[in-house]
Amino acid sequence: MTCDVIIVSYCSSAQLPGCLTSTMSNSTQSDSCRIFVVDNASTDHSAMRVRDSFPRVTLIENTTNIGYGAAINRALELSEADCVLCMNPDVRLQKGAIDALLQCMERHPDAITAAPKLIYPNGSFHPVCRRFPSLWRNFCHVSGLAARMSADSTAHHWLPESDHHSERDVDMVSGACVMFRREYLDRIGGFDENIFLYEEESDVFLPTRTLGGRAYFCPAAEAVHEHGASVAAAKENIRASFHRLRSKYYIYRKHFGEGTARVAYLTDRCICSAALVRNPSNKEMRVRYKLTSEAYRAATSTRTSA
Repeated sequence: MTCDVIIVSYCSSAQLPGCLTSTMSNSTQSDSCRIFVVDNASTDHSAMRVRDSFPRVTLIENTTNIGYGAAINRALELSEADCVLCMNPDVRLQKGAIDALLQCMERHPDAITAAPKLIYPNGSFHPVCRRFPSLWRNFCHVSGLAARMSADSTAHHWLPESDHHSERDVDMVSGACVMFRREYLDRIGGFDENIFLYEEESDVFLPTRTLGGRAYFCPAAEAVHEHGASVAAAKENIRASFHRLRSKYYIYRKHFGEGTARVAYLTDRCICSAALVRNPSNKEMRVRYKLTSEAYRAATSTRTSA
């Protein structure tokens, strides 16, 4: 079984060298593993750094920022491997990670993905295993109710640390570093290019059970994730908030129907309204209240991909 690596970069020049070095020295199949860096019109010379320092890497330079999923698709058009490992540029693979993920895929013929154990740079726990989105979890998260509930409650999107100790199949895994079986990506038509940023995992994983596949967590493989360090987008700014909301409503609409998307939107609006009644001077909540309607209009005016 062969594997290629795809890394989407946007203003990631500080993180790319560590990511690429760890990737190139990782797999025993490194001679056959192609590494793609898709640069989304970075302004910090990320592409030049890859071109000058990593000539073995296949560099795809986009003239505009086309979004994460669309960038992955550009590399998929060139890849011929059985599997592709999609990584953020702020991820550093630990020794043997690629081989461990490939072995997991071989052990489980129904595996459409395998994801490694992630840790933060200080060695602390990093969640990987995630539940499918639902209106209940959306309400608990937006309202703050989830923070008051136990770590193993289904109110949380992410599974607790106690569920990250052994190999297992789960609803979804983190998209920061995940290996996909190429056959599955071809079957669902690749990544949905209507999703610019955030919730790509939900879109890719929601069809798995219907199509007879499973997502596996493989703690035998390990990677360090400097969470958020790669994105100029890591700051929670207005643009990032808009895309989080738009992608959420789009996913609900695409996979659960118009009614579910509207309920999610109205839930967000009501919670924002209640917060503003309690504290009318809350500028952050006032901005979020406005963004919900803008994001919902954008999500519902886009034709969902099949």
